Amino acid sequence: MKPTSSQYRLDPFLDGHGILRLGGRIKSADVPYDLNHPVILPKKSHITELIIRHYHHRVEHRGRGITLNSLRSSGYWVIGGTSVVGNFISKCVPCRKLRGSVSEQKMAEQPGDRLQ
Repeated sequence: MKPTSSQYRLDPFLDGHGILRLGGRIKSADVPYDLNHPVILPKKSHITELIIRHYHHRVEHRGRGITLNSLRSSGYWVIGGTSVVGNFISKCVPCRKLRGSVSEQKMAEQPGDRLQ
């Protein structure tokens, strides 16, 4: 892998099933293998979008941080995760309705017979 690649700093490796996983310095930690070495997902992929959608619905549209934490605690690492999840949430219709600004109605004109 080229040192200029965005994945180079993640110290990736292929596991026994041919899945690209995140390396790291905590190999001897007492945590499950999937949390220690999460699966690396590209930022622009249909599979990544489906996984983000699943976890976003699972946390009941609570926001970017909670969705990202749910992804990572389930063993997935999205490259550029904060911006990818934030971009997904900005397109989510229920989230836009919940977080949208409150609109004010303009008063209608008074009828003519009430003004005389």
